[in-house]
Amino acid sequence: MTASRAGKATEAISHRRASVSPTIFRRTVYLRTVQDWIVRPQMKTVPGADAIGGFVKQYQVQPDPQKLVAYGLSFPQVVAGHRSQ
Repeated sequence: MTASRAGKATEAISHRRASVSPTIFRRTVYLRTVQDWIVRPQMKTVPGADAIGGFVKQYQVQPDPQKLVAYGLSFPQVVAGHRSQ
């Protein structure tokens, strides 16, 4: 992500967050965390209950090629490491 795109994304998140009180925002984040780490794993053990609502979290990883070389890592190693998380 370029610096300008990152700035726009941060601005959009800040704008959305500004329209919600800090208490409501923290509660929403807490509830999402509970859904992802407690409810969803428990529901996966119930036959036929394989879908739970909500948006899927996405992570964007943009490795610095120079740092990869400095650490002796390849891009496929980074992908494999990310997928294992």
